[in-house]
Amino acid sequence: MPARNTSSSSINSSSLIKLAACSIIGYCSYLMYQKQQNKSRIKSEWKGKNIARISDVTLSQILDLFSVALKMEELVLNEGCCNLANGKLLTTIFYEPSTRTSCSFQAAMKRLGGKVLNISNIKSSSVSKGETLEDTMKCLECYSDVLVIRHPEKGTP
Repeated sequence: MPARNTSSSSINSSSLIKLAACSIIGYCSYLMYQKQQNKSRIKSEWKGKNIARISDVTLSQILDLFSVALKMEELVLNEGCCNLANGKLLTTIFYEPSTRTSCSFQAAMKRLGGKVLNISNIKSSSVSKGETLEDTMKCLECYSDVLVIRHPEKGTP
């Protein structure tokens, strides 16, 4: 019986270890790439999107929204706040009282490191002088990065 070549066995196991390491690195790189692609896709789908009703978003977008919300919740629980919205301005305009909704948007923006411009006294706004809702929104969106409106009329843009 010929003597067994132990050096080829160690080369094979060494090669297997290297192959496994390369596979793991490749897989991790692929996952990071996929995560970045997903992040880019989500960002492009939501940028500049106006949402007035649930039919304005797809099921995929709703699931993306929940996924991001869970990450934000974890961030708040662990850190309290962050600077994701640093330098961004949220404007809220409420044509009807809604303490919980108004406060939730304001708290979220502040926890993300952004600022809030709150318009709650409609009687002192240009709408009371006859300016249309659309004109008011066009004006406010020039100042704001995010505009949240609550209006009692169904179908309000």
